[in-house]
Amino acid sequence: MAPIDSGHGVTDRSPFECMMLLLASGIGSGVLVLPRAMAAVGWEVMLGCLIIAFVISGTTTYILALGVLEVRRRWMEEDLRKPLHPERHMAHTSWLDVANEPVSPSSSPHIHRSSSWRDMAEPEPKRIGPSYADLLEAASPECPETIATLMDVVLLCHNQLALVVYHLFVAQSLEPFLNHRICIILGTGSLGCYLSTSPTVTSLSRLANISPFVLVFLMCAIAGDYVWNGAGRDVDIAAVHDLEKAPAAICISVFAFFWHTNCVAVVRELRHPTPPRLCALAYGSAFTLGLLYFLLALAGYASWGPQLLRVPTILSMYSLSSLAFDVARVLLAISLAIAIPLNVYPIRESVQNLLERFLWKRRRLTFLQPYCQHKTLGCLLVMIPMFTSIFFDNVVQVITIIGGSLVSLMMIPFPSLVFRLAFPNYPLIWRVLFICSILLTTFLASASVGCFGKPV
Repeated sequence: MAPIDSGHGVTDRSPFECMMLLLASGIGSGVLVLPRAMAAVGWEVMLGCLIIAFVISGTTTYILALGVLEVRRRWMEEDLRKPLHPERHMAHTSWLDVANEPVSPSSSPHIHRSSSWRDMAEPEPKRIGPSYADLLEAASPECPETIATLMDVVLLCHNQLALVVYHLFVAQSLEPFLNHRICIILGTGSLGCYLSTSPTVTSLSRLANISPFVLVFLMCAIAGDYVWNGAGRDVDIAAVHDLEKAPAAICISVFAFFWHTNCVAVVRELRHPTPPRLCALAYGSAFTLGLLYFLLALAGYASWGPQLLRVPTILSMYSLSSLAFDVARVLLAISLAIAIPLNVYPIRESVQNLLERFLWKRRRLTFLQPYCQHKTLGCLLVMIPMFTSIFFDNVVQVITIIGGSLVSLMMIPFPSLVFRLAFPNYPLIWRVLFICSILLTTFLASASVGCFGKPV
């Protein structure tokens, strides 16, 4: 899931464009294991899991979008309280103050006004935002630094595990051609280290558009194979298969609907962001994504049935004799190799914030500060998941852990905190919602590590 590049200002995008951006950031590597999850629990149970993930994703996206509107309203009020030229007459907040001040050189408003071309050439920089962390800090004024630290730590852990998934998927996609898994992972990591040393993401973000195209191509290839070859296979399809694997299937579904670190940037670019338009964007995008996921998983399950449980991803079921799936493997490897450095850029800032907060600010280990620049941190954030993926190759288990713990934390309790910001007049509803979100997240986290049910 590549991050959205918000540019240098607020754009004016239509609801359809914003929906495409959400889908581009939401459709990720989890789509490859959804057919396996459906084979484990049955198509009816998997449909229920996707509906649960749809409701959670749509509701929390809408809450975050309303939080963006509220924070921007507060920022606008702060800007309106500022004088047009703060460097002149800093004590004057109104014309009445100017008139009542005895030492004022003049009470005429037009004398002190500047209207030269320099005002247009050097405008005051605008605040671009808010970010997800800004929403959490605004919603928790009692402990903003604690919330910011928790957000940075969760993002760091999620990013590292997600990069492990990307390395494993690249290796599984190219292993049929190169037949050496470790060399593929090392090569992908080396490329990621090189691309993650740049100070900005602008040039690399243009290549991120390949990801939605690759996944749509994969969906069409699976559906086409089912139409042409699925009828000839002896497949046993069950509506309900193993309910004990349903908690793990919910974790995978939640992971597949995760776009919450990018949806805030997308909402900032919506044209005329009124609450009804934001509601339509949030639930419309989640419904579209859920429909695509269900059709893809159903096509794969109808094509292979329980045989999907023997392989980590659905691509492993197709041989090298199929040109469409060979192209899909190569394109998928390219898109994920690009996604690795793209996902390093935002988390690099979180690491720098943590170092500043706990080391440099407190004068600890300051001799390491010259070495902890963007190039060093970029390479380090790629190398850690690269070596982890060499020694741990169970991609389904990694996705289950991410979806049940880290993703659910950023997708459920954090947005419930923002509900307090978006709906300040409903404190009782906020408390009930926050308690329910903690209970649901605890259940998903326990299921992701095997405390409830069976693994997929």
